[in-house]
Amino acid sequence: MISAIVLNYRSADQTLQAVRSISETLCGENAEIIVVDNASRDGSAHTIRTAYPQARVIELSANLGFAAGMNAGIREACGDYLLLLNSDVEALPGALDAMLSYARAHADVGLTAPLLIDDRGNAARSLLVQPTVWRVLLPMLGKLRYNRWRGRIAAEPMDVEATEGAAILVSRTAIDKAGLLDEDFFFYHEIVEWCLRIRDAGFRVVLVPSARMKHLCGGSTGGIWLPARIELKRSEYQLLEKRFGGAVKLLAVARDTLSEAVKCAFYRLPGLSRTRLAAHAAVLRWILMGMPGRREERYRSRFGVWD
Repeated sequence: MISAIVLNYRSADQTLQAVRSISETLCGENAEIIVVDNASRDGSAHTIRTAYPQARVIELSANLGFAAGMNAGIREACGDYLLLLNSDVEALPGALDAMLSYARAHADVGLTAPLLIDDRGNAARSLLVQPTVWRVLLPMLGKLRYNRWRGRIAAEPMDVEATEGAAILVSRTAIDKAGLLDEDFFFYHEIVEWCLRIRDAGFRVVLVPSARMKHLCGGSTGGIWLPARIELKRSEYQLLEKRFGGAVKLLAVARDTLSEAVKCAFYRLPGLSRTRLAAHAAVLRWILMGMPGRREERYRSRFGVWD
């Protein structure tokens, strides 16, 4: 059985499109569709339930973030394979079949991911690299590694270190051995951390380029881009601390303090992007404030409200 889990947060229209697209690709499969509403409080859950009564809608009482929201769906799912899908992803014909076929034929594969494309049909970011101490010290090493991986993408499935979390297929066996998503992460880096644990448990993480899904990006973060930029950094520091300890986390914070200050100075030059200046300035200000939590008043008053 296949369980498709879609996470919704104030994006009912996109979620319905995701549900429709995945339901069309599930023809012939014993399947269930679960939508987890992360306390949208905008009528999303009712809209989805009315428009697509075949889906089971789980309403959470608070916005618990990506990992906890997906875990709520995983705990209710019955499938041997679980498809985790962002609300801003549209599954294209044949995508799920390609992922399922490969996963079923290779018992050592714990997680498969499709090749993500944008709305113009161009390849989007689909894989990620794992953090290492050297990549913290010299970020260019991670970028070079990523570019090498990206350059290897062809038609055949390929083993990777980690994938984007917009669309992934995970086996129940891998979840049983590696555990659920880490709910310490609110948003970002939770899939990278999960990929590492799945690989630690002896499973492969595989990108299946013949499986294609459209990723529109920004379904839940479009209107809160400054907090999103900050939470991306917070999650990176969480991952580094979990994997390597507090000293490496502090090293990354020091690295970013310097790099964000340099970037702020650069983007203040006439004619350069004010949007990028605002993003780098927000991260630098947050670090200098002592990296307050997103629910703290000084965070909310300075950077905005996520939920």
